[in-house]
Amino acid sequence: MCKKKKTGCRCKCKKKCPQQLTRCEGSQCQEFRDFFASEGYDLSTNIVYNYTQVNRCFRQAVKYCQSLGAGFRIATLSELELLAPRFTYIDDAGNLKKCPTLVWSRDENGQPIIVRIAPCNGGQIKIVRKSNLKKCKVQVICVAPAGG
Repeated sequence: MCKKKKTGCRCKCKKKCPQQLTRCEGSQCQEFRDFFASEGYDLSTNIVYNYTQVNRCFRQAVKYCQSLGAGFRIATLSELELLAPRFTYIDDAGNLKKCPTLVWSRDENGQPIIVRIAPCNGGQIKIVRKSNLKKCKVQVICVAPAGG
């Protein structure tokens, strides 16, 4: 049986939350995530971002983005699709490898959703649809208007 935590953003049962790491993750993924987190601007998409590898519940993620300054907010699905190629690398054998990463976003109705960037089974992003996701903890990509 799962234990209920006192903080307002912990999963009542961790089994209900998606897992950050996957079996198909390459050995260089953490290095690439660190590099992506250190940058803050994607020239090819003109997206100003802040990527943090700290897992947060949705409420904490929203507050974190707002704390970064005017205009920062959680990345939309279309912005995550544009940034998804950054979560890939070419290994020593010349093969494209993906670094699946879970982050917060919002659906078309503004509801919190968890998105797996660069999923293993093809595509750029995959929406994780499970109930009560607000209490799960995943990483966050905050974005702001370019030049803002």
